[in-house]
Amino acid sequence: MQEKFFERLKAVIPPSYSLAQEVADRLGISSDSAYRRLRGETELTFNEAARLASEFGISLDSMLENGSDSVTFQMNGMRENNMDFTSYFEEMRKDLMTVAGIPNASLIYLAREIPVFHFFQVPELAAFRFYFWKKTSDTSNQLESETFNLRNINPDQLEVARDIYKYYLRIPSTEILCGASLSSWMKQIEYSLESGHFENPDDALVLFEKLEDMVNHFKQQATFGEKYVIGGKPLGKKGNFQLFSNDVVNSENLVLVSFGGSQIAIQHSLYNFLRTNDVAFCNYARQTLDQVMRKSVLISEISERERNKYFNRLRSDVRKFKEGILSSGLL
Repeated sequence: MQEKFFERLKAVIPPSYSLAQEVADRLGISSDSAYRRLRGETELTFNEAARLASEFGISLDSMLENGSDSVTFQMNGMRENNMDFTSYFEEMRKDLMTVAGIPNASLIYLAREIPVFHFFQVPELAAFRFYFWKKTSDTSNQLESETFNLRNINPDQLEVARDIYKYYLRIPSTEILCGASLSSWMKQIEYSLESGHFENPDDALVLFEKLEDMVNHFKQQATFGEKYVIGGKPLGKKGNFQLFSNDVVNSENLVLVSFGGSQIAIQHSLYNFLRTNDVAFCNYARQTLDQVMRKSVLISEISERERNKYFNRLRSDVRKFKEGILSSGLL
């Protein structure tokens, strides 16, 4: 049982880290004492196991499960009684910083819309997404009268957003986009406009313009096969970005992070995440993603015709939605 516990612990720490040193630091013991526990010469107490499990997000219950169909997940995200978005995005920044610092780490992202990280490089879009999530998750009605104003953007939130995107840039990624990838953004802008949440309704038009700017940059990244900052130039890191389009699969969001032979699978809905490092589940997730990729169209670097078709459709959707708002009398 102790050997199994340390195997699970080793799977969740970066491969460049020393397991013995991590155990010693977390338990406040010497390196020699940590090695004796790793070799099984000294029994790991329940309190020590509980502390390590808490520190590294490992379920002790999963150590006692014998059934191969049992999978333990850790929840990361917003809870109804603790809607602390500052801590939430700080945790996201910390997680991406950790992954970005691991040599040869990579991720595969099966998404129902363009991953939010790309929007975080555009201050106006990042600010609106922060506002909308905070507004719609408020169960106490304390934010009922709060409006959105592009001239009153929280600089601390923008700094976190920039950092999140900065670390995401450094992680080689494969993204598989399913269906209408901007519909939720446009519907959220429309909803906020209809509900009177814009202090200046013209800000809604600015957001549509920024959406189109982001689409244009996203296409350029796909063309070069490289992620880079909007307004900047490719840094010659070809191959750190693959983009697939799939109009058939209707899937929940799934992320698979791989590093040093280990994997972590993450499923999320809106802003809540479930993650696991269960080997069988992660292998199943990888097989599923590989199967979806085989049935998708690669539109980064190659397939110019398909790439143009995909992004022309996105631009057309943004313009039509914007025209619809202009003709609706909401502005």
